Amino acid sequence: MIPSPSNRPQPEPENPGSGPREGHHPLMELRGWLARKHVPEHRHSLWYYFGGLTLFLLALMVASGLLLTLYYEPSAAPAVTSDGTPLAAARVLKGLDWGEHHYVAGDVIALPLNARTGEIIVPAGMKGAVETVKDGITGGVIRPSAAWVSVEGTIMRDVEFGPLVRSVHVYSANLLIATLLIHMFSAFFLRAYRRPRGLMWVTGFILLGLILGFAFTGYLLPWNTLAYFATRIGVSLPESSMPGIGPAAANALRGGTDVGDATLTRMYSAHVVALPMAAILFVILHLLFLQIFGLSIPIGARRRGGRGLAASLGGIAAAVLIAWPIAMGTFDPLAPPVLAAFVVLPVVIAYLLSGMAAPAVESPDGTSLGSIPFYSNFIYRDLLCWLVAFGIIVTLAIAVPWRGQNPGSMPVDLTRPLATPPGIHPEWYFMFAFQLLRAVPGTLAVICLILLGAGILAVPLLDRRAARGERSTAMTVLGIAVAVGLAGLTVWGYLSLATG
Repeated sequence: MIPSPSNRPQPEPENPGSGPREGHHPLMELRGWLARKHVPEHRHSLWYYFGGLTLFLLALMVASGLLLTLYYEPSAAPAVTSDGTPLAAARVLKGLDWGEHHYVAGDVIALPLNARTGEIIVPAGMKGAVETVKDGITGGVIRPSAAWVSVEGTIMRDVEFGPLVRSVHVYSANLLIATLLIHMFSAFFLRAYRRPRGLMWVTGFILLGLILGFAFTGYLLPWNTLAYFATRIGVSLPESSMPGIGPAAANALRGGTDVGDATLTRMYSAHVVALPMAAILFVILHLLFLQIFGLSIPIGARRRGGRGLAASLGGIAAAVLIAWPIAMGTFDPLAPPVLAAFVVLPVVIAYLLSGMAAPAVESPDGTSLGSIPFYSNFIYRDLLCWLVAFGIIVTLAIAVPWRGQNPGSMPVDLTRPLATPPGIHPEWYFMFAFQLLRAVPGTLAVICLILLGAGILAVPLLDRRAARGERSTAMTVLGIAVAVGLAGLTVWGYLSLATG
């Protein structure tokens, strides 16, 4: 018997959620989305590359930091050998080769201490080439901490490629802050915070605070003289400038009434756990908002131009790199002008090379805006920028390896009385605040810094003209004033240190 159509088995209805349908595989959808995504192309497109470079440097800093944590020991307790023999600081008097290491005059190393005589135990191959480092106040030997030995001994001398990784970490961290500042000011002057991109500006400002938090908490980790006293000064500022909550805030940061082992533990925990988790969250949010709202097109932007500006910036950066060693007598890769040059060069080189390889097609009048595909055109330009930046960082790490600042690289011994040495100062990215606190009474200076931060955060709300798509001359003048003020305070701070 032939079943009637009503009695025939019917096929199961397709469940759209049961699995990927043909032609709708997630990878195919991602590829289609990438193919549809475009990036505006105009005379200010040069500044788009600083955002990608900032992301790359952040990833490089995190990767190198993870490698360093494998050998770092976050303890301010006096270091000992594997058999429990205490270690003491010794200074190399002349260049020598011992074991697998080469030492130059002035190097400070850790050697076993004879507890009975109070002198270091000098190996036979180093006789007459080292001396015990004595404390300037008590005359006793200096016992380096486990943290100092893990950095200056294990990472810098015992671990293969340890000096390279540490140098890459230091240089990428400094260049990261420089690119982030350039990215922030370029976004400000191009009005990239206009509606609906206000949340992008807010998340970017929070990321700036988190990156500065990375810099502050990581500064103490080597536990040398410069790091210790700079952190002690920085942490104690709330006590003298914030009545009421200041002492409590300082004690919370220190874990007590003075910088010690608890401070190191808290800084390390914040540096490798709390801050990275927060940074990952806000990077994801920032990139998510970027994909939702897209890149901003500046008010009145035109397609023609941009190459001349890029060439000018590249020429200035190259001139700084040549002129700075001549002016200063020595080459300092972490000097603010040199850092700016190193940040600008990768972007300029990538921008000019990409323009030579694939010049933009302009309309007859040169006024209409166009766009380029994100994949593969723009992402390849970004990758070229990252490769140039990585080459610069690795070259610096090999040619000018980071070895700290003598005598600031001397170990700190908390078992002895400590006196702040002259010339202690923060790194360049905190110099403006340091100089402001020196020039202005403490409470007033803190109020100025709080107002500055609040004003930057509230820029999307303050600039009502930009929200309507109109030019805002007053905000441009205000932005220039802030940039000049911050740069002026930084230069003033360095000049004050140079003149004593």
